[in-house]
Amino acid sequence: VQTCALPISITGCKIKGSKADGIFNTGGCKRVSVVGNHIESSGDDGISVVSYLADAAQIEDVSISGNTVLNSLARGITNIGGKNVTISSNTINGTSSSGVLIAEDSAALSRIPQNTSVTANIITNAGQTLPRVGNQYGVELAGQVSGPILGTVISNNVIKTPYQRGACLVSSCVFKCKHY
Repeated sequence: VQTCALPISITGCKIKGSKADGIFNTGGCKRVSVVGNHIESSGDDGISVVSYLADAAQIEDVSISGNTVLNSLARGITNIGGKNVTISSNTINGTSSSGVLIAEDSAALSRIPQNTSVTANIITNAGQTLPRVGNQYGVELAGQVSGPILGTVISNNVIKTPYQRGACLVSSCVFKCKHY
């Protein structure tokens, strides 16, 4: 499912075995809601928000909540260049790369993500799905190619059995983990 309309809601979908991202949000979309979906065995990211420099506008005001992502062949959920993105109360189990990624992708000429909240997610087995690719962290914040990623808050997530680090932060953010 590729989206861009004003506003848009993707709710209650079941997506299995896609050859690319399960749900791909791009093209300067605004006011996007991705809620209560089940994505399994996606060929790339389970749910992605991507804002390219070539897009007329930055994708913004995106809410990703209550989704289940299983056995993604890349990351579970990504924000690559989006603004005001909330990733909350999702269940991610089994990824080839990081469970959640917030990043600027200089190779893809993406924008810098701004104001991302990653809260109350359950991330299990990040980087445990074969073949492993990239980093295998529970939550990964990677920035400062073109400038710092600002306004990121990562809090109250449960991260279990990542292949590498539970969280890797290479930019400025606030980070709080839930202890269990």
